[in-house]
Amino acid sequence: MSLSLEEHIQKSREAVAANRAKGNKHAELFARLYHDPYRFLEEILQNTEDAYARKGSPQAGNSIRFEFSNTGLDILHNGIDFSEDDLKAITTFAGTTKTALSEINQIGKFGIGFRSVYSLTSRPELHSGRWHFAIEDYEVLEATARVTPALGYGTLIRLPFRESEIKKITKDVREGLDRLDATALLFLKQIDTIEIVVQGKLHRRLRLQQETLVENIIRKTIIVEGKNKAISDFLLLCNTSNRLQDECSIAFKLCVDDKGQPQIVKEENSPLFVYFKTLQESHLNFLLHARFSTTPTREAVPFDASQLHGNLHILDRAAALLARSMVSLRNLGYITASFFDVLPLTPAAEQHIVANVFHRELCGVLKQKKIIPDFKGHYRLAEELAIADDQALMEIFDSNALVLLYQRSYWVHPDIAQKTVLARALTSACGIKEIDYQSAAFRIAARPDFLMKQPNAWFPAFYSFLASHTSLWDQMHRHEHYSLRYLPIIRLKSGETVAAYNRSEQLLVHFPSGKRIKEQDIHPLILRSEAALSFLQMLGIREFSKPQPEENAFTLFDVNESNLLVLTSVALDAAVNDHISTSKLLKGLDLFLQQTDSNQRLLSWSIEYARRLISSMFPGIEVSGPKHGHAILNMKDANQEQSLFVAYRGAGQHRYHLCAEDWVTLATSDIAEPLLLLVSDAGTMLPKVQLVEHPVAEIKKGRFVSDPIGFNFLD
Repeated sequence: MSLSLEEHIQKSREAVAANRAKGNKHAELFARLYHDPYRFLEEILQNTEDAYARKGSPQAGNSIRFEFSNTGLDILHNGIDFSEDDLKAITTFAGTTKTALSEINQIGKFGIGFRSVYSLTSRPELHSGRWHFAIEDYEVLEATARVTPALGYGTLIRLPFRESEIKKITKDVREGLDRLDATALLFLKQIDTIEIVVQGKLHRRLRLQQETLVENIIRKTIIVEGKNKAISDFLLLCNTSNRLQDECSIAFKLCVDDKGQPQIVKEENSPLFVYFKTLQESHLNFLLHARFSTTPTREAVPFDASQLHGNLHILDRAAALLARSMVSLRNLGYITASFFDVLPLTPAAEQHIVANVFHRELCGVLKQKKIIPDFKGHYRLAEELAIADDQALMEIFDSNALVLLYQRSYWVHPDIAQKTVLARALTSACGIKEIDYQSAAFRIAARPDFLMKQPNAWFPAFYSFLASHTSLWDQMHRHEHYSLRYLPIIRLKSGETVAAYNRSEQLLVHFPSGKRIKEQDIHPLILRSEAALSFLQMLGIREFSKPQPEENAFTLFDVNESNLLVLTSVALDAAVNDHISTSKLLKGLDLFLQQTDSNQRLLSWSIEYARRLISSMFPGIEVSGPKHGHAILNMKDANQEQSLFVAYRGAGQHRYHLCAEDWVTLATSDIAEPLLLLVSDAGTMLPKVQLVEHPVAEIKKGRFVSDPIGFNFLD
């Protein structure tokens, strides 16, 4: 038989007397549990949420009001009035003989949530309906003078601050109120307004607006009014199950893009929520709320498979909720290329227990549903898609080419493909085909008919791609499985495709020798393309009637009549291996060009920047010279010297510039281990620099930043 309220009060008094006889530990316990006033405010919000839920009122207009002064805090709401059972609950102390693990989620089950008020008061008052009580010694209800809540509210909780700690409590509570942000309303279903009054004046108001987009997706906007106004937008995925234990929600942060459309973005801090923030990091880029079992202070969410397997089941249900909602998100227009940055798809997600569950579920749905955007923004299955490691591949291989060479139909959206870690994650976890430039060349080599089927207009883009990847056709890599050096890649006017070289390294094609282009000449459409022409010249193709350069040392050509000369890796190889003398090389290059004032300034600036950079990074190194772009590094401590060559690239330029005289010194001298410093965007305050060791070998490989066609030389 349950006790009446009067019997309960009498029993509480007897219990208090017994506690005093052996030392009352209640105050010490609550002070330890709730040292953070923010936690106390969350408990009050949760109790108020429950009061509105039991009242059964609609959410619109359900508010809670905090009235702060230097002596206390009043809390007002209009949820269901306190009942006798409520009064008993908040004055019944839960047993303390349980283990720490078995106490998980005790808060809220036995009124402990309300007891958080004892972190700031010794005598809380309750005025609700016909009840007007103060609570003495944590457990005893004592009748107090009637106080009528403000108009529009039915319940008043008055918390006079403990005088012994009033300065600290006042400071802590004020800070706690200021920390209430948009997330305080985000996962509540009943309260839509929080008002904070300080010293009788409205300080801040948090107001919720929401719109149901489809059955389980809600857009919530939380407006913060006050000194620091703010608007926060979220997209909520909600589990529609009526079972309390299945309750969970996922909140994506929204922002407006350049076109004024809302898009999902990363949430920088993403702790787990049990209605409010815990201190448990989820390692997700969105917010997850569920009815997890927590430690008594609700600060941590344990995932112990042996004793708390329920939390693991909740994770499974939450991940399934996201997977089920992906099609709806797609239909609503929220799945864009940038959305994949938010999802836990990278290998790092697999290292964390929460993110790993979502990773596994998402990989499954991406294989089964048309979710991933292709090059044109249409949604495809993972098995239909390919990712390129070079965007040029996407330009030269259309859907027909992909089907023919790889049995895939579409390219992944470039905004996804350009994110290396994400792209690799999608290929390994979801089955998207990864295509690199060597694989592409090998597939072309295995299907000679592929090139024969391509239109003439296709070849300039193909040649531009080859120019960026010299290893696919140069002599050094001619024996690799992906080499195209001896394959028919040159399109003639006749429509035939032929090889540039035979396996004896004889050149089989030449530029037209006269004004009239013959059927066996390279197609004129290709010759009109600057990129295609550059590649053909790199390949070593020259006019049929033009004599070979002296001692076959190099191939030289003019780019856009700009007096910028490009030396190929073949020429460098010949110069180094044949030990061409400096005088012969300079004579053969015929470098009697006038360097413009602009280029001279860039070179001088780059050299000065290099001097400053080296002096600041290596105080023990003295920079002497330089002549042109060639400096000597004197390493005092090691008693040795090292040569440094400076090459620069100005704004809008695609190749690095190196003085011709320096290039000859670099290529033909016996300098031991020279260094090359690349200065990009020369002339700006903060240029990008890259130090290259073994530059001769690297030039031959064509591996320099931005454009491996070669270097431009100025004299």
